[in-house]
Amino acid sequence: MVKNITSQYSNVLLSKMDNMQQELERLLDDVVATCRPMTRGEIRELQKSIKELPERNLNRVAEIVGNHSIASGEDFNDKVIVNLDQADKVMLWRLHFYVGAVKSAQKLAP
Repeated sequence: MVKNITSQYSNVLLSKMDNMQQELERLLDDVVATCRPMTRGEIRELQKSIKELPERNLNRVAEIVGNHSIASGEDFNDKVIVNLDQADKVMLWRLHFYVGAVKSAQKLAP
């Protein structure tokens, strides 16, 4: 009985957390939509920075690209190849801020 109740509450909480994450993603997209377009130099720097990310952080890059593609109504599959020169400013700035957060975390790590 306790196991069933715990399972029910866990499912409810997981559902709420998933909804909160989706809302946060939309909010972040709305915020970066107000950013200016990136320069070619900034795009090149972003490409370089993404290539330098540890492998464990590339999953989040793929997630950002995937979520953005789905939200934009584009097809998305498991293999991610992105031409940053053709990407819109929302995806570019989301990637930029994520890469910046990873770099900051790396500086803080012992």
